[in-house]
Amino acid sequence: MKKLFLACMLAVFAACGGPEKQEATVKSLRLQQADIPLLFSKLGKSLQVLEIKSDIPIGPMPEIVLADNYFYLFDQDYTQRLYQVDFKGNIRNSIAFNEDTKLAIDGITQLVVKGNTVGVVAMGQTIQWFDEELKEGKVEQLPAKAKYHLPYAKGYVSFNNRINEAIPHDFFASDGNSVQHEALEVDPSTYPFVYQTHAPFTKHEKGLLFARFFDDTIYAYDSEEGLRPYAAIDFGANASPEERLKQISNPFDMMQLLNDKSLAYLSGELFMVEPGKCLFGAWLKGRGTFGLWNMSEANATTYPVLKDDFKSDLQFYHISASKPGKTVFGLNGESVAENASEAFLSSLTGDFSSSFFLFILS
Repeated sequence: MKKLFLACMLAVFAACGGPEKQEATVKSLRLQQADIPLLFSKLGKSLQVLEIKSDIPIGPMPEIVLADNYFYLFDQDYTQRLYQVDFKGNIRNSIAFNEDTKLAIDGITQLVVKGNTVGVVAMGQTIQWFDEELKEGKVEQLPAKAKYHLPYAKGYVSFNNRINEAIPHDFFASDGNSVQHEALEVDPSTYPFVYQTHAPFTKHEKGLLFARFFDDTIYAYDSEEGLRPYAAIDFGANASPEERLKQISNPFDMMQLLNDKSLAYLSGELFMVEPGKCLFGAWLKGRGTFGLWNMSEANATTYPVLKDDFKSDLQFYHISASKPGKTVFGLNGESVAENASEAFLSSLTGDFSSSFFLFILS
């Protein structure tokens, strides 16, 4: 019976385009739901707040990435600038797209970092690298087009997200020259749900964890074993809408699915707030939530919102960036003025309505 069960597990994962070898046990996580905010004090020990002052107000949701010694903020919608900010909140350098570089602002899909250098990914396939002074460096041609790329080992891991039909899988890994591994085969007959994500991967032990929208499984990856199921979230009767996905044919159908309060699934974001403690995005009752998983345990709890109980009493529905030991939340001055506690507001000096704030949880 044990051999039969193992054979069935191998067959199921092989059908999804995963590696043929699957020996590790997939963890099953019982899901609990809390209707209270998840407090910052449950995730970290201290909070630093940086106020960034710029000549033009930064928009409400810039893309933020963490380098070794800097934050990089890309404000695609408002100032159309890339900012390099030091760990004291000072803007060290900035460039204006369509003015200081030949890159077209509309073609930029994400930022990547290596050490202290930042790269701007265009059309999911090329990277324009910038040095620490934000001077243009080399242009790197990626082995294959994808929605999201993350530097890993000597190459990249990539989330296709249905934008590269030449690769019939959602996940692939490359060595910088060619694709070496593919997994999670995509059914071409299903509706292509292409969505914006900045955190489908997070570091874990010697490799990475990976998640995607509408799935109920968190996957693990390393160069030796490839991609494999790592933990399955038990959503119970509200489990992943596989059959509904096959019936979707247009954006209206997709909107109805997202608003369906009877369904539950992952929303494709992972944040390792510290080794062994992972936050994941989950879609429950038609809205986004945060799931907290202490990875030594067989259960996880979802929360509707995160709350700063260290300084400001602000609530956060979006994590801007993270790496193990540091989680970053960005908020513009207008939102801070409208929602922060009086005690926190009184600690600020001057006019901060046009500032941008980083809340850094350690």
